[in-house]
This record gives sequence, structure tokens and C-alpha cells, in this order.
Amino acid sequence: MAMSEGAFSKRIFCKFWFWNAEPSVVEAKVDELWISVWDYAKPNEYFRPLLLSCPVTKRSKPIAVSLTSKPCQEPSNVFYFNSTKSSGKRKNFVVCLKPLNFQSDFSLKLLEWLELQFILGADRIAIYKYHLHPKTLEVLKSYEKSKRITIIDHSLPGNNSMKTDKLENLSSRDIWQKRRHEMLVYNDCFYRHIDSFKYVINLDLDEAIIPLKHNSWWNF
Repeated sequence: MAMSEGAFSKRIFCKFWFWNAEPSVVEAKVDELWISVWDYAKPNEYFRPLLLSCPVTKRSKPIAVSLTSKPCQEPSNVFYFNSTKSSGKRKNFVVCLKPLNFQSDFSLKLLEWLELQFILGADRIAIYKYHLHPKTLEVLKSYEKSKRITIIDHSLPGNNSMKTDKLENLSSRDIWQKRRHEMLVYNDCFYRHIDSFKYVINLDLDEAIIPLKHNSWWNF
């Protein structure tokens, strides 16, 4: 996953690293995580969410990858692979909650929402956050200790301020930039959990999937 300031038209190469073999280089496939009918943008508008796909063979098992702009360029970065595949049977439902940014304590509302998701059938909840009130964060930490939720820190690209009030102004001023940020989060959560859960559900704090004919998602 990546963000590009404006339309992205450059080539990206993936350099794979192995334990017992020479590195190999392939060109990445770059897809913008957006459909123009949602909101058409000029080439220099918006930070754009991107999906970088590096093809690998079934036999190869790289331990890390580096990204470069030229195939023979010496990389300045390296990303190690962390396998998310469960050692046992995949669980059913993981819920993804887009980045939270709250100055005030909303622990009670959050508790109600969390418990509702667990009652409905969620095995795990992945919560992305910008900033939270200390008491609210304390509640989340208690759930995290029991391994019922995962807290994922999130930030904005470029020179965007991470101050709470600035984030609120950005969200209200430019809804289409906010939506593009969210697309990155939704896809990040999907790829984090695709190997360990059968279903990945994206929700907001005012949303819940309520079965009409069953008591929980498990009964579908």
C-alpha cells in the first residue's frame, strides 16, 4: 500500500531478498484504489491510494522486499514479510474500524459498539487510530490485552498535520480526500487478515450488520 501526491505514472520495481539465493527484481503492478465515477480528479489533485503488487512464483519464498524506481538501483528501503496465516483453522469474522480521531472521551459509546460486534459474531476487531482521549485509549488497551482487538496507529501522508483539530478540519473541508485515505485503510485491513479470517467487514462507529432472520452472523 502507498499514497501518491497526484496521479502516479512512474515505474516501480520490487527487489526480493532470500535466505539462500541471489536477490531477484520484478516490475510492480501499480493500481490506484479508486474509481473515477466516484469523484473525478485532475492529475495534480489529492493524495491517491495505491496498491503495489509484486508477482512472485509459487516456489519462491522471499523474506523481504525493497522498492526502487529503477531495476538496478541500490534500494534505500527494505520491508520484511510477516506471515499472517494462522497456524490452525481460519477464524470467521474480523471487523475493520476506520481511523478514530476524538479529543473527548467516548468510552461508553465505543464499549457498546464493540460488545455489539462481538455479540453479532466478530472474532476480532481491527481499530485504526489517529488520536484518542487517554480514557478511551485505556479501554481499547484492555481489550487488546485479551487479544479481542488490534490497535493500528495510522498517519497522513506528506505535510498533513496530525494534530487533532487539523484532522477534523481536513475531514470536513475535503470529503473526497478523506474518502481516499479511507480506501487505503480498508484495503490494508483486508490484506492484513485475508489469510487468517474468512470474512473481512469494514464498518464505522454508527454501523452494524444486523441479521433479519438469525441471531448472529454465525447462523447465516
